[in-house]
Amino acid sequence: MTKLALLCTCALALTPPAPRSHLPRRLGSSFSEDDLQRPAGHGYTRGPGEDDGFVDIPTVDLLLTQRNEAKKRRDFVVADAIRDELKVEHNVGVHDRDRTWWLGRQQRAARPQRPPLPSDHGYAREIGDNTPLVDEAAVDALLLQRMHAKMTRDFTRADALRAELSSVHGVRVHDGRKVWRAGVDADTADPWARVEDVYERDARDGGGAVDDAAVQALLRRRSVARRRRHWQLADDILEQLLDLGVVVNDKTRTYAATIDYVPCAANCKGTMDPHDREHVAGLVAERALHKLRRQFGEADAIRDRLLEGWGVRVDDKKHTWWQEVER
Repeated sequence: MTKLALLCTCALALTPPAPRSHLPRRLGSSFSEDDLQRPAGHGYTRGPGEDDGFVDIPTVDLLLTQRNEAKKRRDFVVADAIRDELKVEHNVGVHDRDRTWWLGRQQRAARPQRPPLPSDHGYAREIGDNTPLVDEAAVDALLLQRMHAKMTRDFTRADALRAELSSVHGVRVHDGRKVWRAGVDADTADPWARVEDVYERDARDGGGAVDDAAVQALLRRRSVARRRRHWQLADDILEQLLDLGVVVNDKTRTYAATIDYVPCAANCKGTMDPHDREHVAGLVAERALHKLRRQFGEADAIRDRLLEGWGVRVDDKKHTWWQEVER
């Protein structure tokens, strides 16, 4: 007795025989809808196959049930043997994922036809690009060919066409924005990369003493963090700059030592004791720091304290302070 026959005999002995209540039925154009959905306890339903032969349905049901029980016991050797018997002895195929079985070859639905390739590549020349081209029509043709290659998943050809656009016509393509730009050197890594932000000291700065080299180093680190969208790191660096007494204006790309306010040198009334002058200068700097951090309540409280205690007013535009009335 062969190994396959022995395994199947053992499997048959473990399961009581199913009732054979009807004769084998013919599969093909003659089977009914009831046959397709006939419950048999094993959870599989019969689907159409590309075969017009006969099939012993009770035997198929019995073998499918025994195969299920073997899989539950994790006896995959017996389960595979039953699957092979279904195929060799009964010409029956099984699909476990779909829980279906069929006679002969499985009939599958026809694949949907691929839609026709577009006649427009959908890319537009970037606004403001006035670089003269040798042959703009050729660029459009290459862009359309590249679009077709990408839609048919021929990415090797798509990459070759992109290289041709760059080397022959000096054209670079941005697939995310669906735009192209001419006059780009082939060695340029990314013509759309955000340039590094360059900050200069504000000409209206009040003259505060700061280490400009250290400030520039922090500003460069912050610029890189912002380009990479590391917002928390950028905010931390901005806080370090504030601790140094430096305020940054991202709109004008300038910075200033606004915390270092200076006493008014001309047209200012009143005199002040040197000790009081040092204390007032500290309060003015503290107020400026609160304003930079948008802590306006604390800043206003210090402003009132300066005015009531020493008669001191502050000019935030000129970064100066003075004693308006001698106390």
